[in-house]
Amino acid sequence: MEIKQSESSPENTYWKLIGAALELEAKRGHLKWTISDLSRRSGVTRSLIYYHFGHSKVGLLLEAVKTVGERILKEVANPHLFESEKTILGGLAGVRSAFWQLPFFSDFYFYNRKKVSELGDAIRELECQCFQQLDSHLLSFPTLQKKGMMVVLYGAIFSPIVERETLEFISRQLENGRLLDHTREFRPSEHLMSVLG
Repeated sequence: MEIKQSESSPENTYWKLIGAALELEAKRGHLKWTISDLSRRSGVTRSLIYYHFGHSKVGLLLEAVKTVGERILKEVANPHLFESEKTILGGLAGVRSAFWQLPFFSDFYFYNRKKVSELGDAIRELECQCFQQLDSHLLSFPTLQKKGMMVVLYGAIFSPIVERETLEFISRQLENGRLLDHTREFRPSEHLMSVLG
């Protein structure tokens, strides 16, 4: 699900900028980088950075949250998300792709999600929207079952090393009702517990 675009396309420039900003944020610290640093890291001129994002480094980081958020919400809003192993796997792959297309986004996410700041607020709002969308797919399930499902999905999304076969296993468990069977107590299989570790 990697986004393909020409090297000089506006979308490619946009992704290069937010990716470089997140990397600088992770490596140098919160806002301890300059637009010149961003220009060097991304290979994009300062004038083009100002054109796309103005002078606000926080605004640029908020755009990163918004961009990733839109991709994630598109996947979890799919009304057919939990219909089959294929749709579950596609949804997981799409959400993982959104996170991992920007490798430093997960560090940024975890660093800022509890902070009392504009960035923290944006991340918590994104989480809330995602959980509401997932909850809408799981209306008939007890709260504990929903929370268990969200923990499994959260782990599958954020874990840096998840092979496709593991995602396929999770998808099969979901489709076969082993994780979604709300008539019995939620008990993850031994294999799932070893994967989540």
